[in-house]
Amino acid sequence: MTATKTFTANVEDSGLRLDVFMAQHFPAESRSLVQMWIKIGAVQCSTVSKLKASYKVHSGELYTIQIPEPIPAAPQAVKIDFDIVYEDSHILVLNKPAGLVVHPAAGHYNDTLVNGLLYHCTDLSGIGGVLRPGIVHRLDKDTSGLMVVAKHDKAHNGLAEQFQDKGNEKGLSRQYIGFTWGMPQHAEGDMQTQIARDPHNRQKMAVVESGGKFAHTHYHVLKSYGHNIPIDQRISKIAFTLYTGRTHQIRVHCLHNKLPMIGDPLYGKSATKARKNVWPTEVVGFPRQALHAAHLSFTHPISGDFLSFDAKLPKDMKNLEDTLHVQNN
Repeated sequence: MTATKTFTANVEDSGLRLDVFMAQHFPAESRSLVQMWIKIGAVQCSTVSKLKASYKVHSGELYTIQIPEPIPAAPQAVKIDFDIVYEDSHILVLNKPAGLVVHPAAGHYNDTLVNGLLYHCTDLSGIGGVLRPGIVHRLDKDTSGLMVVAKHDKAHNGLAEQFQDKGNEKGLSRQYIGFTWGMPQHAEGDMQTQIARDPHNRQKMAVVESGGKFAHTHYHVLKSYGHNIPIDQRISKIAFTLYTGRTHQIRVHCLHNKLPMIGDPLYGKSATKARKNVWPTEVVGFPRQALHAAHLSFTHPISGDFLSFDAKLPKDMKNLEDTLHVQNN
């Protein structure tokens, strides 16, 4: 059962960081656990709706905490639906639906792809750690498409070597399809930058001048929509090929090049009034980043065979494309 406790901040508490204040009331718990409680919204304040660990406490504030039940040390096997497109005794290739988190994290402990994989096959590679068994690479929660999973450590090592490669010399190829606001200056080209954690928002990545990791994305415009309107109101369907695998790489590169992904809650912006006047709700209100991992090819880590897979646009992105096509005619 979830326990609930309340505390009132006194004068001597005023000015303390929230995580320090809470830790004083839970001396048996680690500071990181208290911070996790704050992050997942288990701590509520009588005067502030959104709290961070760094929030400064004020005298007289009432705090309510619903203490979460202990989290298992290892993820549990749970039946999760996902589309398996290839499987043998060494690897598994799947088509991940949008909305499915890849591995357990704050707020998602038993509803992730890892939980589903543990239900489907009990002998996943342990190299990824207890919370990421078999995971060689990942897709963001709201990005759909193809992923490969290793069932044992030898397969994991063989796949990881290919994913660490900055080129396609070993046969690895990853291509995504996305819909962006705006149009690139050229129909095809390369985005090559350094990417690091955004110093102003730790949830985001950003292009930096120095101190980041090299990131290389090739793009090719497949179709454009809205030819007789200003460029920032037009929409592009673009194929992206990854030559590196940085966190949020495509989304960061798109934003940096003034091509925010349609529906992107982190790197995009709400549709402008001008865009709303041009495009219907199905477009301006698209509920996730319109990005899909459409192609994945690699060398089988055990047999050495070359494997290639393609996944059609999921229903929501196909509906988006159909709407754009109708509007474009």
